[in-house]
Amino acid sequence: MQGNRTQPSAREDGSFQLLEPGLTLSAASAHDGEVRQRILALKYHNDRGQAMHLARLLVPLLHDLNPSPQVITWAPTTTRRIRERGIDQAEWLARAVARELRLPCKRLLKRINRNSQEGQNRITRLTRPRFRARVRRDMRCVVVIDDVITTGATLRAAASVLHAEGVEHVHAVAVAHRRRERGAHR
Repeated sequence: MQGNRTQPSAREDGSFQLLEPGLTLSAASAHDGEVRQRILALKYHNDRGQAMHLARLLVPLLHDLNPSPQVITWAPTTTRRIRERGIDQAEWLARAVARELRLPCKRLLKRINRNSQEGQNRITRLTRPRFRARVRRDMRCVVVIDDVITTGATLRAAASVLHAEGVEHVHAVAVAHRRRERGAHR
């Protein structure tokens, strides 16, 4: 997958999309303003009501996908972060998106490292997220939800293990992306 990457295409509305073989990486908005405030309220203040508002930003990115997704899942955060915050914000977002799209939401990924991406430099972020996947053999297309894309490492790691388990295409979608800073989204 490394050699076939393309540059993200930025859009006027602040969203972006990056296409790679077997992976579509998208974000609905830039990580600023009201979107940022809603993400922070969900993530750090356990304001679960924000999940539906943020999910509604993601749904338009998921209409008319080709191939059509069979299931929605999420990129789980570390168990330490869940204990600290009382919530896995990506799970809440995934469940809200699944309700909107009338698709099943299943936990397909398990985080197998304990280190958080938050506050880490780019090099550390790119090597840190690790997952284990468990999928049915007939799953060919999966949507993976996360809250924010900084480098794309978390969603790429999730896609990689899903591909290793036989999933042919992964649509990796986040509510927001941090604006490109010295090589982000590569």
